[in-house]
Amino acid sequence: MSLSAASYLVRIVVGLAGLLLIFSAGFLYQDEEGKVENRLEVWWEQLRAARVKALSAHTLFLRSTTQTVSRWLSSLYGSSLISTRALSVNTSIMLASGWGFEGASYVYRYTSSLESSPLSASIYTLLFLGCAVLAALLVAVALVRLQFRDRTLVALAIVALVISWSGFVGPLVLLAIPVDLVAVTIMRLLIRSAASQDSPLILFFLFAGATVFPGTVVGALIAQTYAPDEEYYIVYFMWAMVVAPSLVPSASLLLLQITLLFHKLLWPFILRPLYSVKRHRLLFEHRKALIAIGAYLTLSALSPATVSPSAVLRAILKQVGVDAPSK
Repeated sequence: MSLSAASYLVRIVVGLAGLLLIFSAGFLYQDEEGKVENRLEVWWEQLRAARVKALSAHTLFLRSTTQTVSRWLSSLYGSSLISTRALSVNTSIMLASGWGFEGASYVYRYTSSLESSPLSASIYTLLFLGCAVLAALLVAVALVRLQFRDRTLVALAIVALVISWSGFVGPLVLLAIPVDLVAVTIMRLLIRSAASQDSPLILFFLFAGATVFPGTVVGALIAQTYAPDEEYYIVYFMWAMVVAPSLVPSASLLLLQITLLFHKLLWPFILRPLYSVKRHRLLFEHRKALIAIGAYLTLSALSPATVSPSAVLRAILKQVGVDAPSK
């Protein structure tokens, strides 16, 4: 739809609304007014019932999703928050995200050496983070599907450390492994609390998830701005490895919480105006004002340049002898 067609459509809707206000305020019989008020009452009750039902369903969906994520994380890390299995799985996922990061950085270094790089800096930002998160997610799904024993998981983590030692593993990475395990443990604890009860801890967890992604993007921008400086590269590399294991569950639950918040904020914008119209009988107690508003809407649809707010203001200023600024 072109801009002119959309403009005409808006004008038609505004004009019909104006005519409807004029008709309802000046041309309805008394019994018809009673029918309109009864219809508004029915709509109000129906919308109130729909609000309670919709919010209950949305809340239940968020609760069930949180419980599903909690069970999935338990099948991945084990039922205990801190255990040998959790440490082994977390090490494997971190190293996988590191290899994903290394692959993205290899592409970055290769394309940067070209005369004209095919990708922009923002695309590289998403590429670095996306590869780290994707690698961590693939390894996590594989570990859940294969259902290895604890000893096998320990052996896999040791093998992954040995293979990665020549690539990127160093003292900083070894230090980051227990730090990341603590972060994942806190995340799992908060998810369990939110899944078992209506706990405000979920808000804290989702706030933490919301601060992870901006921090990661900032780290990516720093790494790209100071690419020759190895220290900045290491900062972002470590950040991506620590964030990748917990970014997907935190981001998904944060998105659901945002939709629930938007849902809760949307209903008052629908119910409150309808309640005010019903309670104060705005359609029939203030007929002159409604007729004036309807006439203005109708005229603005027919000739928007003549009765637009700016044109009306210039006319008023001209009447009082003040020169209005021109367009």
